[in-house]
Amino acid sequence: AFQYYMYDDEGAYAYASWRISVGEMPYRDFLTPQMPVFLYWGGLIVHFLGRSFVALRVTTMLVMLLTAALLYLTNRELLGRPVAFLSLGFFLFEANVFHNARYFRPEAYMLLFQVAALYCFVLGEKRNRLPYIALTGALFGLATLSKLFGMLPWGGCGAYLLYAWWRERRTWRQTLRELLALGLPMVFIV
Repeated sequence: AFQYYMYDDEGAYAYASWRISVGEMPYRDFLTPQMPVFLYWGGLIVHFLGRSFVALRVTTMLVMLLTAALLYLTNRELLGRPVAFLSLGFFLFEANVFHNARYFRPEAYMLLFQVAALYCFVLGEKRNRLPYIALTGALFGLATLSKLFGMLPWGGCGAYLLYAWWRERRTWRQTLRELLALGLPMVFIV
């Protein structure tokens, strides 16, 4: 199953990763349709593990398993162990997750950074720690640079902070600090 491309996209991504692994720059030396974090990650894989679809695909599978572990931790923090374990099962057996985990495509990497960001956001809100919120913004920046849809949950976290300000009667200064901690690292990275 490793000898076939998924459409022509996977072959183009593998080609771009190979070109990066030999020192070329995306967008300057060759045309590529993807964001740089995904391509640089692919370049590292090719540099260290060789020009192999097996290596590219296996690392994508490992990224999805790491995403599943982070999803479990997030749900455990929010809803407890039984619900977290159930959500882990639903995630791993979802057809789209299985599909995206099998090929070298940017969706798996974007999802990893998004779920890691949501985990940090939950920790920051539960522990009232601003550095977690700042790390959330940075991780959403990496998610966005993996695929542009990576920014969508970032907007949801900002909307949550505004809702929490209204619902919990937080001070506007605290909310402003949280919004800046969420927004500035993301904007800086992107």
